[in-house]
Amino acid sequence: MGSCQVRGSYGCGLWKGIMMGWDQFYKHLRFTVGRGDRVRLWHDCWCGDMALKDVFPNLFECASHKDAFMNEVLNWHNGKVVWNVSFMRNFNDWELDSVAEFLTLIDSKAPS
Repeated sequence: MGSCQVRGSYGCGLWKGIMMGWDQFYKHLRFTVGRGDRVRLWHDCWCGDMALKDVFPNLFECASHKDAFMNEVLNWHNGKVVWNVSFMRNFNDWELDSVAEFLTLIDSKAPS
């Protein structure tokens, strides 16, 4: 059985239907980090029910590398996780609780 004939920009009807519903479907996906080269720190739901950019919008706004993949920010040193998440500015005193909450969350969900 071959694939159907291309119709329009999405191709056959099945794929068109899949692509039309992708945004809603994507919201319900959860990711396993693995090597970290396909899971994005801020955009993908790898450590809870929501993407980090939605849980910590103020921190996301300050992030230096908003599209960073996990393998770019997660390192191992002497068997321990070392996060290399950078921000464009220093934080104000009133933001430090949010920063601490962010770091505690990602550290608790770090892949082994």
